[in-house]
Amino acid sequence: MNLKILLKILRRILYMLKKWKLYWIVTVIFMLLSGCVTPPSQTQTGSMPDAVSSAILHPQNLSAGDRYTPELGNSGYDIQHYILKLDLIPGRRSLNGEVTIAAVATMEELKQISLDFIGFDVQTVAIDGLPAPFFRNKTKLIINLPGSFSTNQAFQIAVQYRGAPPKDRSKYQDYLDYLGLQATGDLLYVASEPDGARNWFPCNDHPRDKATFRFELTVPEGYTGIANGALSEARIGSTPDRPESKTTDFFVWEHRFPMATYLATIAAGKYVRLETVSPKGVLLRHYIWDKYRKDFETNSASIGEALDWMSEKFGAYPFEEFGYTLIKAKKKWALETQANVLVDREFIREKVLVHEMAHMWFGDWVSLDSWQEMWRNEGFATYVQLLWEYRDKPAALDKEMETEIKYPPKGFFPLGEPPHKYLFDRFVYNKGTLFVHDLRKTMGDEAFFRGLRLYFKRFGGRTATDADFRIVMEEAAGISLEDLFKKWLK
Repeated sequence: MNLKILLKILRRILYMLKKWKLYWIVTVIFMLLSGCVTPPSQTQTGSMPDAVSSAILHPQNLSAGDRYTPELGNSGYDIQHYILKLDLIPGRRSLNGEVTIAAVATMEELKQISLDFIGFDVQTVAIDGLPAPFFRNKTKLIINLPGSFSTNQAFQIAVQYRGAPPKDRSKYQDYLDYLGLQATGDLLYVASEPDGARNWFPCNDHPRDKATFRFELTVPEGYTGIANGALSEARIGSTPDRPESKTTDFFVWEHRFPMATYLATIAAGKYVRLETVSPKGVLLRHYIWDKYRKDFETNSASIGEALDWMSEKFGAYPFEEFGYTLIKAKKKWALETQANVLVDREFIREKVLVHEMAHMWFGDWVSLDSWQEMWRNEGFATYVQLLWEYRDKPAALDKEMETEIKYPPKGFFPLGEPPHKYLFDRFVYNKGTLFVHDLRKTMGDEAFFRGLRLYFKRFGGRTATDADFRIVMEEAAGISLEDLFKKWLK
């Protein structure tokens, strides 16, 4: 049998046996066989022999360690910063990209790393400027390092790619047909929650590895390229040094705050920009279409006031600016992409805008350490939406909530343990909201909001667990909340 075919078969066996923890048997075989294989000096267009690569990587490095989503994320390193250079054509579900990643090793003898990445044609991979061997393994891009890296050693990854991702449905949500790049008419944007960032750029696709971002977007002339953060550069009518390129526009966005990959966003379309400031001076920057200007301005009239109100309740708004970008989707939806929320043009409602704004604290500034704890994101965002709606009639909200708590929604799964396909089920939103109200009434308003401000101060820019959250709220309340948490989550 051809050695290459044999190695592929053995590699497949390795994958199948992992769940029984017998992978080390095949790994030993791979390592023995690798002595018969002379790896190429560099890999130009694809991968080095699978046996050589697979013999090095530890299976635990292929996960961020979240038992709820074991296939997501990677370990062995920590990403500090992404630079995404993307050529975008609105209406076309494809792109040319170059991603540069600044990372730091978090373990000794790190010889190989993996990134989450689906689809596209990977052109080149480099480590610290030198070509690096790589191969694709289902949803992973696995890269051999030039030697053995030690803990705290900084290194740079560069990946050039082009093409389009497959239209695979996420097992964690069934509302959208697929995640990642979305193209319609003369518009291009992305939808990434919870596992869709890997469908448009190579990354460590789990909230546990937050990083800062820079986006360099090239779009056809007359279009606007939009991303998270502050717009630091815009060159209109520039022509890149590419003979095949037509006149283009170029936009650079810098987001200097830690951000989970699913919250990164891009959009390209023919937008009108609206700018204002909140009463306390936060820049509000929106991208809309004239056709929806009246609807948007009517429903966003109090957004600046709402932002300042939330800042009083939960601590200062954590980012430098905030805004909404309209999209055209097949179904009505909105997504709390960090500091720049995506909203379907048919879903412009004040309560929707406020809900997504609340996520800037609940989900964005402090992210979930495990996707299993989704109630903390959606329960709080929904409750904050209600607090704002009933801000002038709090007694009415209390009455409504108390009635609901007496007859809580019946689910066939515990709130703290949602099945994968029900991660975004209305039950998670609704029962999570009732839990938050019960928590507030148990603690009292002063302790409740003091606890939330302490929570964001302590975990801002990072992730937190339900246990972390409970400890902070108990600290603020001066009482045990163990029974209350068990009552609602178990």
